[in-house]
Amino acid sequence: ERVYTDELTSYGRCMPQGSAWKGFIATLAILNFIALIIVNVQAYHARSINDELSESKYIGLVTLSMFQIFIVGVPLLVIVYNDPSAYFFVWCGIIFIICTTILL
Repeated sequence: ERVYTDELTSYGRCMPQGSAWKGFIATLAILNFIALIIVNVQAYHARSINDELSESKYIGLVTLSMFQIFIVGVPLLVIVYNDPSAYFFVWCGIIFIICTTILL
């Protein structure tokens, strides 16, 4: 779909057709959210294991950070959906923070 902002400028946007994509995206989001909760619960249960043998503290911090990004990033994406540059910037920020968190 081509969106015209004025006579000289426009931008393209891919728009899904039908309503099947909503169920697919909702299923992926719910599975990701449930996986983050399960990982945080498991890291909490493994917190008493000796740190020499366990990395659960670090895994818990990473998944907690990913959970926070999920809570903050999704509403931001909804808010800036109609502005392509802001939408792109928020997506890049989410991907950057998640990748950096996993690497640290």
